[in-house]
Amino acid sequence: ENWLAEIEVELNNEDYGTDLATVKSLSKSHSVLENVMATQRNKLNALGVQAAGYIEESHFDSDKIKERQTVLEDKFQALEEPMRLRKEKLSDALLLQQFFRDIEDEMTWVKEKEPGVKTTATGSDLYSARNLVHTHKQLMSEVNIHEGKINDVCERGERMIENKHFALLDIQDKIGLLRKKWQNLHALAAARKADLEDAIQIHQFFTNAAEIESWCKEMSPIFNNEDYGKDEDTSKGMLRRTQAQTIELQGRATKVKDMIDEGNRCKQRNIILGNGKKKPKVQALYDYAEKSNREISVKKSTLR
Repeated sequence: ENWLAEIEVELNNEDYGTDLATVKSLSKSHSVLENVMATQRNKLNALGVQAAGYIEESHFDSDKIKERQTVLEDKFQALEEPMRLRKEKLSDALLLQQFFRDIEDEMTWVKEKEPGVKTTATGSDLYSARNLVHTHKQLMSEVNIHEGKINDVCERGERMIENKHFALLDIQDKIGLLRKKWQNLHALAAARKADLEDAIQIHQFFTNAAEIESWCKEMSPIFNNEDYGKDEDTSKGMLRRTQAQTIELQGRATKVKDMIDEGNRCKQRNIILGNGKKKPKVQALYDYAEKSNREISVKKSTLR
């Protein structure tokens, strides 16, 4: 009877844990208590059989034995419902704390990926920009694969809400926050992808421009050559080469026009260096022809 009183106090305890570790500890203690209750039930049943024998044999104190047996049975049965309710609440608390732990893990994962999509670095040249595109694709592959875990956690929380969990408002808030962070990660990733595509476009433009500039530099002495040949055969040979070079020049002119159109479509007007800082540029105020190999020729209004 004293043991039953102690159990009653324990079952009325409103402590259901504040984190996953304490809830697991309380659940384990409750499982031990259930085993003890089962053992005590067997003992009580044995006492009932013994009491019934005394009553059947008309024991001189049979009335008190019967009364005592009934009191014990009533007290024991009165603990069964509190035992069930505490187990149910501990089970709900365990679900809640496990959900909180898992959703915090997912938020941490999202936070760890944010720097990769928030960076403004798009490479200082075409090669580095392509490497960054490759890195971004790998990151997005990780994000896409991880989306299943995000959905699993949120769907588990939604089922808890459907089952009227006692902390359904907190669960709703956590799900909403994780969904918002996940959507923001995707939005940042999309913006990052667009920035890298722009960078590839403009880096390709400058790469092509450098190639055209190099060709012009190479052909300039040829077109400016004042040697027209010493005889007819030499002049004819030079004319054929000039005609071929003129055709090539016309082809290059078409390519330059296409490049200008492409440049006008570029959204970015400043190359972004690998450290995320914008590359400073200066504008030429007039044409300048290089006078040594340590200088460069520029045209008026050229940005460098």
